[in-house]
Amino acid sequence: MSLITSRHFSQLPTLAIGLAGIVHFLIAPEHMAHSPAHGIFFGFVGMMELGWAIEYAHQPSRRMWQAGVALAGGLIVL
Repeated sequence: MSLITSRHFSQLPTLAIGLAGIVHFLIAPEHMAHSPAHGIFFGFVGMMELGWAIEYAHQPSRRMWQAGVALAGGLIVL
């Protein structure tokens, strides 16, 4: 029996993107002091990432997976 089942594997993106959202929320105030636009951006990104992680944790689907890939990929490219 494999230690990593498909259910556990599907929880990895939820954890990773959720943690990224927390990090973005934590750094938003520091960036807000430097540049309000950057602080707002990081707050918005954190909200999007946490929202996706919560939704995907409750109702995983192929469409939500694709949205998560687009969200994470778009932020990496940005």
